Amino acid sequence: MKTTTYLLSAMLLGAATLTHAADAPVPAASLPTLVFLLSEAREGGKPNVTYYYSLSRGGTPVVPLFSSNEAAKSFLATLPESQARKLTPVASTKSFVETAITKGTAVWLDPKNAVEGGTPVAAEAPAAAAPDDNEELRRLFNEDQADRQPAYEGKTIDLLVMSRRDDEREKRVKELYAADQLRTGADYYHAGMVLQHALTPDDYLLCHDLCVVAIAKGEPRAKWLAAASLYRFLVSVGRPQRFGTQYGTARPGFPIRMSPVDPTVTDRLRGEFGVAPLAELKQREAKMDTLFGQRKQPNQAPAPAANAAPPPAAGEPRQP
Repeated sequence: MKTTTYLLSAMLLGAATLTHAADAPVPAASLPTLVFLLSEAREGGKPNVTYYYSLSRGGTPVVPLFSSNEAAKSFLATLPESQARKLTPVASTKSFVETAITKGTAVWLDPKNAVEGGTPVAAEAPAAAAPDDNEELRRLFNEDQADRQPAYEGKTIDLLVMSRRDDEREKRVKELYAADQLRTGADYYHAGMVLQHALTPDDYLLCHDLCVVAIAKGEPRAKWLAAASLYRFLVSVGRPQRFGTQYGTARPGFPIRMSPVDPTVTDRLRGEFGVAPLAELKQREAKMDTLFGQRKQPNQAPAPAANAAPPPAAGEPRQP
């Protein structure tokens, strides 16, 4: 049966005024994991409701808190017997006390008796407001993905135009990165995606580094990109990829095929990075060739197949 608890509403039993405390407040975060309060038996109290004993400080209720059961019992020993027998030490958690403090309850730790001793417990300073995502990086990311969308709708992409736009986005992202304008997980992910479409191994490796930071900041989309960027780097330096996210071609105009894959990587590990099983990735080769394996025509640039990536599964970004 649910039990309701009250801290501030605890009625005083022969209330005394607490007059002394140590100089420095105790931060709530430094409390022991398990602490003790005094539950109060009240005549006429509501069933299944726990009332907590409080003292008075300047007319304000102050809830005594104890770092151990022994400290609570020592406090009870200083009270009149008629008062003490109505109070019982009960274990509580630090998180419960922290919540009560943030809601305005005054809490003092380990008072010696009803009128002296004890240390006020201070709420933590409010956390700094989370920074907002960089809107320019979000725009660059959206433009990057929009340039690739036509291929997934069966339309032709102007590869020369997309390449020029990629170069412009890459240059701007590097400027923002150098100016320390990346703050949030989304910022690092958005910047990484643009660099994933650059041309050099160093850019792919930087993309991977940005994704690691994005993941640490709680950005789940960066898991797939962390894998893809690392393997794009490996392929670009002549090493086999690990997960199967990269596709390539011998030279422009030839069919697109999956680049060689490290056979020691399991589908379970792929899944942890949001990558599809290897068998499913191999089945995408034909679709990749249809989407990006454009045959060279007069006055047409070859498809950038060496850095191609598979069509996106649910939750994956559009590539390459």
